Order: sequence, then structure tokens, then C-alpha cells
Amino acid sequence: MSQKFSLVTCFIIFNVLVSISRADEICCCPNFQVKLKMEDPDGNSGTMPVTDNVGEGYKYVAKEDSNVMLSCDLIEKDHPAVKSVEYVFLKSYQMPASLLTLDTTNVVQLCGDSTDSTCTMSNVKYFANPGDDKESSANQIYQCKATITLIDDKLVKLWSHTSLLDVYVAPTYAPTQSFSKDDILEGKGYNKFECTLPDANPPVKPNWQYSPDDSNYEDVFTGRAARVAVLDDKIPSAVENQFSRGDMVLMVYTQAEDNGKFRCTGNWDPSPLTFEDYTNETISEHTTSSSTQSDNGALTLDVLSEIPSTTVFNVDSEVEFTVYVKDTPGRGIYQDVVYTWYEKNSEGTFQEMTLPTANGDLATTNEGRTLVVKDPFKYAASEFKMIATREVTGSDAEEAESAVLGPITSCNFCSKDSIRSYQKNGRVLPQTLRCIPG
Repeated sequence: MSQKFSLVTCFIIFNVLVSISRADEICCCPNFQVKLKMEDPDGNSGTMPVTDNVGEGYKYVAKEDSNVMLSCDLIEKDHPAVKSVEYVFLKSYQMPASLLTLDTTNVVQLCGDSTDSTCTMSNVKYFANPGDDKESSANQIYQCKATITLIDDKLVKLWSHTSLLDVYVAPTYAPTQSFSKDDILEGKGYNKFECTLPDANPPVKPNWQYSPDDSNYEDVFTGRAARVAVLDDKIPSAVENQFSRGDMVLMVYTQAEDNGKFRCTGNWDPSPLTFEDYTNETISEHTTSSSTQSDNGALTLDVLSEIPSTTVFNVDSEVEFTVYVKDTPGRGIYQDVVYTWYEKNSEGTFQEMTLPTANGDLATTNEGRTLVVKDPFKYAASEFKMIATREVTGSDAEEAESAVLGPITSCNFCSKDSIRSYQKNGRVLPQTLRCIPG
């Protein structure tokens, strides 16, 4: 589609995924561009872009109850060919295939049909599921539209790129819980230690430590890495009635190494925002001692927790996927568990990976339970899973399989198919695909 203005034809094509705006009309007009920005109108650093490489937007974070000002920055708005400009600001808890439009039920108009290029939201609120209250929840996807009337009354409509706003909420800790676990059987298959994490966004992570004498604490994995699982994310439905996020599972209890005290402290990281009054606090303490009796009973292989990396990444970032299973160390007729990672190939079937890869962009750590992806853009559309197997003397081998983990990007601005299309054609992923909303 084209139109003639002043005997000149120019073609301005904007694509939402690749460039920063899109025009409904192809016209002989200035080189218009629309950028959506967010900032704290009160100057309190309550709203910030997440990383330098998305400084023009794409993801911002704000404190709950702060004010956020959206700015629809139209380049060349003062050009002589411009008669007037009207702005509309929209938000949605789901990203449609192309643009945010009011003809879909999940889109809300904030400010609109106004010559004011800014829109301020007061006392922004976080909802774990923004769709529960699309009007009040601020942690959604945003876009602005500029409708430009030229001096000959022709219209040009442009949309900005999409930007995700996340709203951070600090945790409130309850008093420390103290537990005593006496007479734990030597060699007991697994022991659960609770750590009830307070609500927050981003989520509080559990930090487990151990001390033999309640004085010098060290990381719980030190000296017992193969016997410890810390449940930090998704709990599979098969065991969700037995375990909760934050729990620490200690397997094959060993008196010489495990008698003492285990402590769970909350670890909350609100970067890049600063919460001056926040400190991490101890959530639970567990004093342990062992029995003179031993446990040589059956071991059961179950997936306990599947932990994908969910942080925004830069070019030099690493992305991790971790799967913990129960009863992993062997004893008696049970051999140690073997962890094998698989990647879905172009035929849609999962194929065993040889790790580390020759160039080192895929490798495992944490006793084989964590897959490290050192080139996240290359594997942005990849899907992985882990299968844990164990040989049992005189019986069939045991196996436990994780859910599919991936793709690496859970970005609301794109689909797996669009990422694969860029990879297949050897193109660099556009900036809007290079993010993982946390």
C-alpha cells in the first residue's frame, strides 16, 4: 500500500519485532519513530530498566506502591509536516501475535486520545496472576500508539515496541522457627527440613547452611553435595503434597557429617532496585542427632524440583537448568544415580547429549544435576530434559524423568517458532527476543 504526497513516494515500514515501531500508513512523511520509556516521576529511582542492553525499554522494574510514568517519545514530532499528535497507552497481561488493540479482552487502555505524551500510574500493584485483576495489576506488558495528523489531514499511526513492567514486593519475615530432629536413623533414605518462604516478588530463595556446633556455618552442599537437594522452584504434582518450595532434602543420613544444626536464611535480591530497610533473615533452624539404629530399607527415585534459570541475560550470561531427584546416593543393593541430559532434535525427538560439548557451550555441574548453557542466544529455542537412572542388584533398573525445560527465553514478545525462524535463517535475534522476564 502506498500514497503520494507532494509528488514524492516514500516507504516507511516498521516491524514490531525487528525495529522499534510500525506504521499503518506508508507515506511521504518524516522519519517518525516511537519509543516507550518508563521512569519514576518522583525521582526516587523507583523504576529502572533491568540491564544496559535493554535500556530503551523491553523490561522495567518498579517498587510496589511507587508511581510509574510512561512516556511515548515520538521522534520528529515537531516536524513542519505535523499538524497534531494524539497518544494512547495500553497494557495487557498476555502478548498478542502483533499489536495491543482494544478489540481483545485482555487489553486495558490507561490513558488515551490525548495530546499528552505521558501517562502516570499511581501506587502500582503486583499480582501473582495479573489476569485476576487486569485493571489493577501493573506487572503487565505495555505499548503506546501515536496517531499523527499531517498538515494535509492524512493520518499516520505508529506503535512503540512492547515493554514489560515487573513490580517488586519485599518479603515480610515471621519469627524464626526452631525444630529438633532427634534419633534420625543412620543411612535413612531421605529427611525433609522445612523452610517456609515468605511471599515476595521476585521470589525469596532459600539459603541452607550447616554447622556441627552452631558456630561456624558453611554451605549445606559442602561435603555432602550428592546427598542434598534444595527445592527452589517447581515441585512436580506427584510429590507436591509431600514437599514445598524452600525445603531441603538430606539423603542417606550420616552421623559423622550431619549431626549438628541446619539453618535456612531467606535470600532476596531486588536488583537493580534498592530497598534500604530490607535485610535477609533466618527462617528456620533444625537441630539434628542420630540414633544407634540403621535404616537399610528401600530407596525410591522421584523428581523433587525442576529449576529453570529465570533472569534477564546479557550476551555473556549463562543460563542454568537444575533437576533434583530423591534418594540419589546408593547403598546396599542400590547403585548411585546417573544423570543423563537430552535435547529435542529437529525431528521432534529427544536425543542424548554428550557433555560437555566440544566448544564448551553446554556442560553440567552440581553432580550432573545442573545443565549450564553458556550461549543462551544459540539455544534460545531449545528444549531439554533430564532422566535419572539407577541400577538395582537383583531387580529392574529405576528411572525418573523431568518435565521438558525450556525454551530458554520465556519472553512475552516472541514465540518459539519466531526464534527458530531467526536461527534457521542465520540471522541475529532481534533485541526484543533477548530477554527472560523474571
